[in-house]
Amino acid sequence: MSTEPSTPYAVSASTSYLVYPFTNNNLLEGNTTGFGIIPNLKPRSWWRIQPSYSYLHMDLHTTPGGRDVSTVHLTEGSSPHHQVLVQSYMDLPRNLEFTQIYRYVSELPAQLVPAYHTGDARVSWRPGRHLEFAVTGQNLFQPHHSEYGGDFGGLVGIKRNVYAGITWR
Repeated sequence: MSTEPSTPYAVSASTSYLVYPFTNNNLLEGNTTGFGIIPNLKPRSWWRIQPSYSYLHMDLHTTPGGRDVSTVHLTEGSSPHHQVLVQSYMDLPRNLEFTQIYRYVSELPAQLVPAYHTGDARVSWRPGRHLEFAVTGQNLFQPHHSEYGGDFGGLVGIKRNVYAGITWR
């Protein structure tokens, strides 16, 4: 969807001002290409690994007659070109489970968000069929990072987080 400028007009009230209206239109076109790879690996009976990689390329442009000068750049620069995810699940002795997750997301230049690497880890113990104790750490590689440029409030930051939980099923 493009945002097209319309003809400005003056408004006279207690003070006069000029209005610069914009209308939503569909004067963009283009192509996207990409692919994803998601293998499921099981190196041992107690260990499962799920890596994935995705690639996205956008090639957009304004159609003849369109005057939108910002939507192409904003749309193309608001989706990462590369994403990597590696999840590792280990079923350990004594009803312990150890989960590790690594994530890489390439930059979002239109939102001024740099590329980032981060990881999560979770250790859980099930002493019985219905009870689980767990400790989880999220975004462990740095104290915080930005993932989204926000609409009008600047970068949205994600902080490192560690928490514990008890689950009864």
